[in-house]
Amino acid sequence: MPASSTFIPGITLVVMSTVLILVLAQNDTENVRLPEPDEVSHVKFQTGKYDTVDSYMDNSTGFPTLTKFSLCVHIKYHHMALNNTLLSYFASGQDNELSFFTNSMDANTLQLYCCGDRVRNYLYYPIRMYTWEHLCVTVNLETKLITVVLNNDVREYTVQETKSDGNETKPLVIRGGGRLVLGQDLDSADGGFNIEQILPCEIADFAIYDVVLTLDEIRSFMACDNQIPYEPILYIDQQMSVLKAVGETAVSYIPEEEICATSSGYKLMFPERVTFWGNVAWCQMLKGTVILPKNEKENTEVYDKFFPYREECTDRWRTFYYFGTVRNVTTDKWFHYKDKSPIVYQKFDVQWNKIVSQYECAAVGNHLFKYTWFAIPCSSAMCSACNFTSSPRLRVRGLCDTSILDSAYYLNDYYNRRPLFDGEVHSRIFWSNNIWELRSRRHEDLSATMETKNSKVYPLGRHTWTIAGDKCTESKITLLMTPCNSDEYTCSTGSCIRKTSRCDLVIDCPDQSDELNCDVVNVPEGYSSTLPPPKITKDPLALAFSLRIITIRKFNLVGFSLVVDAVMSIKWRDSRLTFRNLRRNYRVNKVKDMYQLWTPKILVRDGSRSAADVQLRSEAVYVILEDSPLPDDITIVSEDDRYSGSNNTLVMETESTLEFTCQFQLQMYPVDRQNCFLLFTLPGLSKDFGLLIKDEDGVTFEGSRYLLEYELVGETLTEEMEGRFSLMQIRLEFRNLYGYYIGNTFVPSLFLVIIVYLTLYFDINDFEDRVMVSLTSLLVLATFFTQTSSSIPRTSYLKLIDAWYVALICQNFLVIVSLVVVENLRLRDKPMTTRVTPMGVKSYEGDEVLLYKKVNFFLKFVFPLMLFGILTSFFSFWSRN
Repeated sequence: MPASSTFIPGITLVVMSTVLILVLAQNDTENVRLPEPDEVSHVKFQTGKYDTVDSYMDNSTGFPTLTKFSLCVHIKYHHMALNNTLLSYFASGQDNELSFFTNSMDANTLQLYCCGDRVRNYLYYPIRMYTWEHLCVTVNLETKLITVVLNNDVREYTVQETKSDGNETKPLVIRGGGRLVLGQDLDSADGGFNIEQILPCEIADFAIYDVVLTLDEIRSFMACDNQIPYEPILYIDQQMSVLKAVGETAVSYIPEEEICATSSGYKLMFPERVTFWGNVAWCQMLKGTVILPKNEKENTEVYDKFFPYREECTDRWRTFYYFGTVRNVTTDKWFHYKDKSPIVYQKFDVQWNKIVSQYECAAVGNHLFKYTWFAIPCSSAMCSACNFTSSPRLRVRGLCDTSILDSAYYLNDYYNRRPLFDGEVHSRIFWSNNIWELRSRRHEDLSATMETKNSKVYPLGRHTWTIAGDKCTESKITLLMTPCNSDEYTCSTGSCIRKTSRCDLVIDCPDQSDELNCDVVNVPEGYSSTLPPPKITKDPLALAFSLRIITIRKFNLVGFSLVVDAVMSIKWRDSRLTFRNLRRNYRVNKVKDMYQLWTPKILVRDGSRSAADVQLRSEAVYVILEDSPLPDDITIVSEDDRYSGSNNTLVMETESTLEFTCQFQLQMYPVDRQNCFLLFTLPGLSKDFGLLIKDEDGVTFEGSRYLLEYELVGETLTEEMEGRFSLMQIRLEFRNLYGYYIGNTFVPSLFLVIIVYLTLYFDINDFEDRVMVSLTSLLVLATFFTQTSSSIPRTSYLKLIDAWYVALICQNFLVIVSLVVVENLRLRDKPMTTRVTPMGVKSYEGDEVLLYKKVNFFLKFVFPLMLFGILTSFFSFWSRN
C-alpha cells in the first residue's frame, strides 16, 4: 500500500482523538462546580459501607520547609479510631515530620508530632461527636510557642522536645519535599496505612498557612467569616489542584451557615405513639426535653424534618407530635412544662384554641394545617419528638474484655424509619425485618440480633442478644444499653434513677427493678464457705473481737451461775468477695444469706474452761463501708458500685443469752468482790491462720450496773494464747452492795451484843433479869445467824459474816458465863448469920463482899475491849477488800 494512503487515515485518527480529548475536557470542566460566595470546601472520609485504609487526601504539589505555620479546619467526628489522623507528613525518611491525630474520646488530647519526631506535644482537645468543631493551631518553632484555639477557647503551650536523637542543638524545622496526606498516617513514603489510623469524619475549609495567625484572624475563621489575608500553602478545593481525593472520599462544597449556625439542639423523632407525659418521660430518659420551638424558623425546620413521619404519628386530632408546653386553664397562659416559665413563641390556631380552652397540651397539625399549633388533650397518643443539646450518647455494659463490639453508641440519623444507633468506632444498631440488628463497618462477619417480643421496644435497658463473629466465648449474652450518667442507675426499661435510690426499700423504677437483686455481697464462682479467707500477707487473718453486754439477766450467788444478754461482734476481711450498694450506715448493708459466706465459729467457755450455755437470739452479717468504690467495670451488666473485699470489713453480730458458771470466792462475804470470766476461742483456726484481736474498747456494758446484791464495777478484755490458739478473756468484776447487811445484820446484831453487855450494869443482886436478858439476846442473835445462813451460799469455810456472828455469839456466851461466875461468887460470899460489931471496932465484911463486885467491875472493861477487837478485825478485813 502507498505511504500516502496510510498517512491520511493516521492524521484522521489523531485529529479525532484530539477532538475527543477536548470534548471530554470541556465536559469535565462543566461538571466541576465552583463554590458560591458563602460556601467552603468540604471533605467526607469513609463514605463506603465499610471502613477502609483507601480513604484519604493526598498532596500532589509538595510541601515547603517551615519554621512556623498555622492550621485551621472545621471538623465533625462520626466515629473514632485508635488514632484519628488528621494530617501526616513524611519527609527525609521520617514518618513524624508533622502529624496531628487524636485518640479516644476519653483522652481529650490532640497530639502534635513534628521535626523528625523531635517534638511531641499533647494538647487539650475534648471531642464532641456529630458536632462541628472549629480548630486552629499555630506553631512557632523559633519561639517554641504553640497556640490552640478550639471553639474560641485559647490555650498556649511550650514546644516539648524529646532528648533521644542527639540533635538537640540543631534548630527545629519541618523539612520540605515530602509527602502529606489527610485522613491516614504515613508510616513510609509509600503509605503503610493502618485501619486503626483512619479519620472517620468530615472536614471543611481546611488550610495550612506558613505564618502564625493572629487571634483576630483565627476568630474570623471560627465565625465562618474568614478574614485571613494570606494565601494558604495547602488547602482543599473541588478541582483537587493541591490535595487529591483517594478512594472512598467525597469532596464538595458546604454552606458556611451549616457549619457555624448557632444550634438550637439536636432533634429526633421516635415513631411510637405515647401520651404527652409518656413523651416527657421518654425524652427525659434520654437526657433531653420535649421539642419547643423558640421562633418561626425553628418551628418550620422542625416540622419539615419530622414531616415524613406524619403517617405513623398523626392521631384523631390530625396532629402528629407534641410541644413541650402546658396550659394553665385558669389564666389561659402557656408555660414550659419543666420550669413553668412563659413560652417565648407560639403559633396557635386562634379560633381552635378558644373553643377548646380546657385542653392543656399543644401539638402541631399535619399537612392540612402545616406549622400550626393546636390545643389538644394530654392523653392523645402521638410520636415522641425530643430535643437534645447534642447527639444522645448511650453506653453498653456486659461485653467481655476481648469483645470487638462498640461499648458506646449515638442516636444519629434514621434507618428503616426508626432511629439509628451509631457506634463510637464501627458498630451500628438498626431496625431491620422487625428486629434490632447490629452490624460492623469493619468486620463483615460480625453481627448480632436482639431478642424481643414487642416491636415497639428499643435496645435501651436490659436485653438478650445473640452475637456471631465476636471474640467473646458466649454467643448469647445479656447487655445493658443505658443513657444514664455514672452516678445513676439504669432500670431494666432504660430509665435512670439516682444510685442512692437503689435498694432503699422505695420503688423508683417503673418495673421495680431498683429493688431487685439487692444483696450487698457478690460470691464468686468456686467460693467455699468452709475455708477461711486466704492470707494476703504473711500475717494471719485478723479477727477483731468485741462484746457488748446488754444486761445481766440473773446473778445467782447460791447457784454459782451468771446469765447475761450480750452482742458479740467479730470483724474481718475476705479478699475473695466483692460488695455492692454499700451505705455509710452499715446496718443497711446486711448480707441476706450469711450462710453462703465463711463466718468465724466461736466457742464460749467460762473461767473453769467448761462450755457455757449459749442461747442464740439473732445473728447477722453486715458490711462496713471503709473504702471508695472500685473502678467501673463495663463488662458487668449491673451498674452497682462495687467495693473490694480486701478494703471493706465484714462484721458478724450475734445476740445471745450466755449462762455460765462463776467460781465465787465468798470468804469476805458480804463485803466481797467477785470476778467472773468468759473465754472466747476459735476452734479449728490456729494462730498461724487466724488471730483474735481486741476491737476498740473490747467489751462494753449498756445495762444497769446495780443488781439486787452486787454492782458491776468493771469489765476488761485481755488477749491470751492457749497453745496454738488465740482466745479472748473477759473479766467481770462485781462488788457487794453490803448496805443491806449493815442495816439488817451488822447493826441489829451489834445492838444485841451491846444489850448483853449492858446487863453488867444491872443490879448485881438481880441475877434473874441479868441472865434472862442475856439469854434472850443470845437466842435472837442465833436466830439472825440461822436466817442469814439460809439465804447465802453454804460453803465449807467460814465467811466474814459467819465469823461476825460466831464472834458475837461467843462474846454473848462469855458474858452469860461471866454473869454466872459473878452470881456464884456473890452467893458464896453471902453471910449466913448476923454479926454484931461494937462501936469503934473495924468490920471486915465489906472486904469479902467486894470480890464479886470487883469481878463484875472488871468485866465492864474486858468485854468492850473484846468487842473493839472484833470490830477492828472486821473493819481491817473490810478495808482490805
